[in-house]
Parts: sequence; structure tokens; C-alpha cells
Amino acid sequence: MDALRRGLALSPLRRHLLAEAVPVLLVCRVGLAVGSVATVAWVVDATASALAWVHTPRLAPLADLVWAVETADGAVGTGGSCLAVALAADRLLSAHGYDSTLRIGVARDGRGFEAHAWLERDGRVLVGDLPDLARFRPLPTGTAERLATRP
Repeated sequence: MDALRRGLALSPLRRHLLAEAVPVLLVCRVGLAVGSVATVAWVVDATASALAWVHTPRLAPLADLVWAVETADGAVGTGGSCLAVALAADRLLSAHGYDSTLRIGVARDGRGFEAHAWLERDGRVLVGDLPDLARFRPLPTGTAERLATRP
């Protein structure tokens, strides 16, 4: 009941953005578990564009879009997949007319090999920031975009 009350207290715009972010994030999460990044990106593009067209003005505030993805992630979870969250945010922002850069970085230290995905815009991390993000060495710019492009 508390979640319902909080949901009803949201502005109409935030309710609509959350209604967009949840299915986009779920498509990313499920899609990455069974398919390629490129196929998931294509399906998510279509889903995000359709939902953005139906639900909200094309250019929703950037902060509200980021809030929607982070809130959706907290509500439905992504099974620990930073790539699902970053990809969902990237596609949702794109559907609303914002450019962003999907980044994938790798780290190798005493704990072994790790990878992390995050989303940047104008050099600022929007989604996927970590206190120790600097230890992840970003793959060359465009690598994530190439992974998300269908052949």
C-alpha cells in the first residue's frame, strides 16, 4: 500500500516515464539473458520509441528520465546487470531526443577480471556511477555502440 501511495504522489510526467522505463528495462534484462546486445538494442529501440510516443512529450527532462530508469531498476531489479540498466537508459534517452554514450570498462586487479557498463552525457556519468569507477578502463569509444548495432 505504501508503494501505491508513493506512486500516486508522483507527478503525471514521472508516472509516465516510470511506465516507459519498466518495460524497457525488463526487455533489456530478459533480452540480454537470451540474445545478443544488437538484437536487444533493436527491440528496445522500438519499445522505447513506441512508449515515448504514446506516453510523454518527446523531450522529457533529462533528470526525470535518469530518475525513471534508476527507480525502475530498484523496483524490478536487473539481476546485477549494469549493462541492462545502461542500455535501457541509453535507449530511453535516445527515444526522447538525447544523445548519450554507452561505456563499457574493464578492470583487472587482485580480484580478477571485471567489467562494468555506464552511461555518459557530455563527460558526466548519468547511470552506473561507482565510487571506484576510475579503476575501470573504458573500451575504445564506439565499442558499445558497435555491439548494439545490428549487422
